[in-house]
Amino acid sequence: MRTTIPDKPETNRSSAQSRRTARLLALLLLAAMAMAATGCGAQQSRPVKADQVQLVSEPSPAKAKEETKLLVQFTGDAAGLTGQIDIQIDKQGQKSRLLNTKKEKNGYAAAYTFPDPGQYKTVIHITNDEGHFFFRKDFYVQ
Repeated sequence: MRTTIPDKPETNRSSAQSRRTARLLALLLLAAMAMAATGCGAQQSRPVKADQVQLVSEPSPAKAKEETKLLVQFTGDAAGLTGQIDIQIDKQGQKSRLLNTKKEKNGYAAAYTFPDPGQYKTVIHITNDEGHFFFRKDFYVQ
C-alpha cells in the first residue's frame, strides 16, 4: 500500500520564497563585490611614480645613534595621496624594521634611531583603496 503525504502549500511557498530571497541576496553581494573591485563610480587613480615619492630626514643628513624624523612626501599628481604609509628599513646584517607613520602637515612621519652609519635600503609601502604600492629608496646615514 502506498501512502502519500499531502502537499502543504504554505510550506512550499515559503521555501520557494526563501530560495528566491537567498538568490537575490547572493546576486546583490556579487554585484557589490564587483563594484568594489572595479571602483564603480570612483575616480580612476593614476599610478604613483617613483619620482613622486620622496624620503627626507630631519636632521639632514641623518646621523647614527641620534633620533631622526623620517618624512615621506608626495609630489606632482601624487601630492594628495592618502592611506597607510609605512617605511621599511634594511641594512645588511641587521634585522629589518617596519615603521608606521603618522600624517603630518607636510607628509607622513616616523621617528627612528639608526644604529650605525652607512647605506640603508628603505622601502616605502603605500596601502590605500587603490591597492598596495612600494618604492625602494637608498638612504645614507652619517
